[in-house]
Amino acid sequence: LYLQSDDTFHQKLPALRQRILDAVRQVDKDNWCLFDNVDHVNIRVVEYHQMDEYGELADPKHYDLNSLLTMDIMLSEDGSFEGGNLQTEEVNGTLKKHEFKQGDALIFVSHKYHCVDRVRSGRRNVMVLEFWYGPERQCPHRCERFGSEICMKDPGQDLHTQQFHPDLKQSGDITSFTLFPFRLGSVSVCKDESREMLELLWEPCGTTDIEPNKPAIKEQVNNAALSDAFACFGDSDSDSD
Repeated sequence: LYLQSDDTFHQKLPALRQRILDAVRQVDKDNWCLFDNVDHVNIRVVEYHQMDEYGELADPKHYDLNSLLTMDIMLSEDGSFEGGNLQTEEVNGTLKKHEFKQGDALIFVSHKYHCVDRVRSGRRNVMVLEFWYGPERQCPHRCERFGSEICMKDPGQDLHTQQFHPDLKQSGDITSFTLFPFRLGSVSVCKDESREMLELLWEPCGTTDIEPNKPAIKEQVNNAALSDAFACFGDSDSDSD
């Protein structure tokens, strides 16, 4: 479930959103300084994950392409589920388990391989946020429109056009363009006897034509599921909570 849809997360929990942004900027400053070389860092996606018994993210090579940092916030009460450990691949190739309790947040670089082992019982509720140097999104999915590209499902894309493409707005130019049907997924170094080679992994991506001034496409959101997600935060959004 995508809580950033229609700017819902920002509107319902503005204080929590600001505390999260402040925290992730401070953690980055103390550890990686990834935000130092970009003009702005925004929330790319806010996902509400529910994993019931046998649920898992099994791929040990999963990572969050095109994001800078990822934050996982535990919402489930302590002891309400078993299993479901977040694991990251370390430099020696082993998987490290990270245990965190309700209200705790884990922050890691988005290109770090991570997975979640199987939930043995109960229900695991987690909020996952990704941060990137593109605009803050309001579309009901994990947006692939990287950087200043326009997403046709983002209700804020008209404002985005004014900010990043004012010439298109003024001229009335609605010329569309098409993205390549693939993108670079990852790069790794392979050794072949006396030489080293770069192995490129290409991934498929959308080929939708983009018209900058076309109205955004609205999608139905499951309001009941959205209410359940925000119920985890209670009725208050004060800075002291």
